[in-house]
Amino acid sequence: MNNKKIKNLEEKFFETYPEGFNDPEMIKVSKKHNLEKDLLIKPTTTKSILNYFEVEDIKYNSKPSYEFYSKYRDFINNLKKEVTPSLAPNNPAFLGFLMLTIPKK
Repeated sequence: MNNKKIKNLEEKFFETYPEGFNDPEMIKVSKKHNLEKDLLIKPTTTKSILNYFEVEDIKYNSKPSYEFYSKYRDFINNLKKEVTPSLAPNNPAFLGFLMLTIPKK
């Protein structure tokens, strides 16, 4: 895993939202979404995360299997350990953080 990449994303996020998820702008965004603890498998987001972190042993396809879900969950949980805990209060918030900070192609 490339720890520099996740740290760069963390820095970028705090530059934009200095108070993290407590930043007034983030509070507005979070009110639009129902944050649960589940790991969301959104195709574009999932592919973007796997590509950005150059993950080669987890392959996304249109019908994810339990094996995929299990590996992806483990990968996300390991990434969460690398950031400030306030960026990962739950999976949807953490994935939102990644969606906001991973550069768009």
